[in-house]
Parts: sequence; structure tokens; C-alpha cells
Amino acid sequence: MDLDAVGGPGANQELFEEILSIEEEICWEISLPVSASNRGLIRFFNKEATKAYFIQDTIQKLMRAKAKFSFQTEEAILNLFRAA
Repeated sequence: MDLDAVGGPGANQELFEEILSIEEEICWEISLPVSASNRGLIRFFNKEATKAYFIQDTIQKLMRAKAKFSFQTEEAILNLFRAA
């Protein structure tokens, strides 16, 4: 359901909370931190795209974000050891 179609977060707080919960669960399932940028990868903006395209595109974006996050995390740990 499109949150904007029902008046946005202020008009339907229950739906908004449900959407946030689903976004959090998706981030946790693929080991990404729950952040505005990662949530933004999940949101559907192109109403002309098919659901299949959206799902495939979102999975690719999430996997790239996960790889980038993993690399940054490993780099941060290495830097801690180098500084010690």
C-alpha cells in the first residue's frame, strides 16, 4: 500500500509504524544496520516499474550495500588493530 495515497505518515500512523517495522526486519535479515539510507533502498518510488523488477532491483541494491558495509566494518577493525 502506498502511504502517500492514504495521507502520509501523519494520517495513518499504524500503517507508517508497520512499514518501519518491515523495513527494520529486512535490514536485520541481511545484516545491515537500520538507517535512513538503508531504509531508502527498500522504498518503492517508481510506480511504473513492475513488482518483479522492483524486487530484483532492491535485492541488488541491498546486496551492494551489504558488501560495502562489510568492507567498511572490516577496514575499521583492521585500523583498530593497527592503532594498538
